Amino acid sequence: KQSPFFTNSLELVGRRLKQNLKKGKMIRPRHLFQRFDVNEGDQVVIISNVGKAYVSSSGIAQKSGRIGDILQVKNVRSGRIIKGYLKKNKKIQVYR
Repeated sequence: KQSPFFTNSLELVGRRLKQNLKKGKMIRPRHLFQRFDVNEGDQVVIISNVGKAYVSSSGIAQKSGRIGDILQVKNVRSGRIIKGYLKKNKKIQVYR
C-alpha cells in the first residue's frame, strides 16, 4: 500500500510539483506529476531491425510514457512520425 506522504527524500529527486506548497508542508503523491520513463520532448533512439542488421536513428518523443508503452516518435532526420515500443534506456523498438 502506498503511504499518504513521502518519508524518503530520494523518492522525490527529479519529480515535478503540480502546485506550490508552503514551507514545512508534507508532500503527498497528489502534489506531484506522474513519473514517466520518457517525457514529451525527450530525445530517444529509434531502433529497427532489417533481417539480422539493426538500424538506429535519433528521435523526439511526442508523448510521455513508461517502458512497454507504444509511443509516437518524430524521426529527427526525416521528420516522419513513427510508432514503436518503449524499451530501457530511452530506446524505441520499431517492428515492420
